[in-house]
Amino acid sequence: MASRENQGLHIALILLIMLTVVLCVISYVFYSASERRRGEAEDARNQLTQAQKDLATANFKVQTLTYMVNGGSKTMAQIEADLANITSAGGSADDPVTLQIVKNFKDNMLLYGAPDQESEVARNYESLPSFLLARVRDLNQQLADLRRNENALNTQKAQLEQTAAERSQKFEDAANQARADLDAERQKFQSDLGEVRKQMEGIAAQVAEKDNRIVELTEQMTQQQEAASKKIADMEKVILDIKVQRQQEEKPSFEMPDAIVTSVNQKAGVVYLNVGSADNLKPQQTFSIFNKGTTAVMQATPKARIEVAQVVSDHVSVCRILEDQVANIIVPGDLAFTPAWSPGQQIHFAIAGFIDLTNDGKNDLELLKNLIKVNGGVVDDEVTVQTRYLIQGTDKGSGPDGTFSDAERSAFNAMITAATEIGVDRMSTDKLLSLMGWKADVKSVVLGSGTVADATAEQPGQAPTTDAASAGAEFRKRTPPARGEDGAF
Repeated sequence: MASRENQGLHIALILLIMLTVVLCVISYVFYSASERRRGEAEDARNQLTQAQKDLATANFKVQTLTYMVNGGSKTMAQIEADLANITSAGGSADDPVTLQIVKNFKDNMLLYGAPDQESEVARNYESLPSFLLARVRDLNQQLADLRRNENALNTQKAQLEQTAAERSQKFEDAANQARADLDAERQKFQSDLGEVRKQMEGIAAQVAEKDNRIVELTEQMTQQQEAASKKIADMEKVILDIKVQRQQEEKPSFEMPDAIVTSVNQKAGVVYLNVGSADNLKPQQTFSIFNKGTTAVMQATPKARIEVAQVVSDHVSVCRILEDQVANIIVPGDLAFTPAWSPGQQIHFAIAGFIDLTNDGKNDLELLKNLIKVNGGVVDDEVTVQTRYLIQGTDKGSGPDGTFSDAERSAFNAMITAATEIGVDRMSTDKLLSLMGWKADVKSVVLGSGTVADATAEQPGQAPTTDAASAGAEFRKRTPPARGEDGAF
């Protein structure tokens, strides 16, 4: 759950950061718009200045053109070129260089020629004398022409002045409008900036609060992780101790007998064991009998099967012989084993797979459970560290064709995996029943004590048919085989 809260805080923090970035972008957009408006206003002022400069230059051109046309020694084309040069150079009436040129021109014209004469023929100082003689004849006519030109130029000057005034007024209006727009945008920007700052202050407070909460949760999570790590370490130590204990105490159990045959009554078909009520022994428990000195009974074959008929005292019990061998009868000192019981302990079992004890194709899981319980064992629903053996049946499910359902397959695999990880011994049902000394309910005739022609094996939970006192009357008398000259039966 801490991980989910941490993810929620991370998402909230990311959203806050994204909101901050969006607000910064909006602030930048408004700031860019303000700068653009400021630039436009500056451009308008520059244009106004240029217009005023152009107006001054135009006025100067008009004045210069009027004088040069009336008194210059150049053609009109040359005069217009000079005026164009003056315009491209940004000249004005205040340009000292232009004023000096104009002054020199005036002085020269006053000295060498009449300034009120106009001709499209190139004039220079060399042709000035002849030009003056020719000009005398046309003086009156030129005077009239000059007056007309003067009137025309005055009219043009008035028009230019009016045009310049209109343009100046237009640029002034544009500049005023730009200043008004800039003031409005500046006010709007300041207002928006104030709102953004308020929001950022609120967000900063929320971020600080979230940071404090994250620190608290981090500390809590660290404490929980430390506690969990300590608990895991403790559990691992417990598991390791249990494994070591199992290796030291449980693994060698089949190398040591659960009980020892102290005496045998072949005539009565009973044997006596050195275990009893103090060892938590119960009637109907079954054992497999092995020869004295047998080791590695997991690979050995039992010689007989017995069942507890009566618990006589703390360490004495009477068992009836269920099955033995004529050539290898039970003798004192033989070893009794069962994987389902150990003196003073309860052995835990887990069962996986399909269990068929009677070979009838039906599931005998409950029968196996009852058999284990009757023999003092405990059946676990799953494999744990207390489980001593995993009884593994056939790899078959409850489906019509023996197929596993998903749940059955998952449970089967989980038990096998857990047994492998924990180190639980696995055992087949046949091996379990052989070591427990139990056989399925089938009619059989076995030569040897403790059996009759119509005897049937008892199911777990049934009361024994005989006890030590009545065993002789219930079982057929049997004579052991005689030994030959070589000592063999």
